[in-house]
Amino acid sequence: MKRTNDPREPVACRYCDALIVWAKNEKTGLPMPFDSEPDFNLEKGWELRYRESDHELYARYRDTTGPRLRQPHFATCTNYDPQRKGPRSQPTPQQGDLVGRDHIAEVRSAMPPAYMEMYRQ
Repeated sequence: MKRTNDPREPVACRYCDALIVWAKNEKTGLPMPFDSEPDFNLEKGWELRYRESDHELYARYRDTTGPRLRQPHFATCTNYDPQRKGPRSQPTPQQGDLVGRDHIAEVRSAMPPAYMEMYRQ
């Protein structure tokens, strides 16, 4: 389902009410917030481009000086707290998950008894 609103239009940041635009990182595909106005004093920064084909705004990091480079809003937000969401949860290992184990006794103790009987034969 396509979005009906234009991604180039700025919206308010939920932490500081500054105007921001959201763009997808070209490498990861993840959305990132950027200041709505370019910073003309940046030597390195993000370049935003709008693609008509999928109606999305994309961001690409540039190492060169450019007239329309932007900063991620994480760097300029006055009320942003990265720990507000908490750390990303790590998946808990399952009994049958043997990835990363290298000790034979530990591997055998994690295997179901029925499998061990089949393995011994």
